[in-house]
Amino acid sequence: MTRRSSWGSVRRVSSGRFQAKYRVAGVLHLAPHPFRTKREAHAFLAKARADVERGAWVDPDAGKIPLKARTLASRRQRLRSRLATLARIWANPAHWSAQPRGRAARHTL
Repeated sequence: MTRRSSWGSVRRVSSGRFQAKYRVAGVLHLAPHPFRTKREAHAFLAKARADVERGAWVDPDAGKIPLKARTLASRRQRLRSRLATLARIWANPAHWSAQPRGRAARHTL
């Protein structure tokens, strides 16, 4: 009798080892290596499921994003945040009227 898991699956590959795969947020993930026994593959799936449910799971494909792409994305996000702050300040007429005219410093504008 084979054991069916409601989360993930295990299959035998041509080398005789077992491959585990599972889905998180609709994305299919494979185990990092094949397992010698079916029990080891199911144990890996159980650990991966527990990690997902605890919120401790880390996407194994996350490290495949080049450093340059991550750096550019974070710079774009910081720039968007700064521009949004400036737009909010400049668009707020109450901010302008609260400043005394002769004492407005450049950094408050």
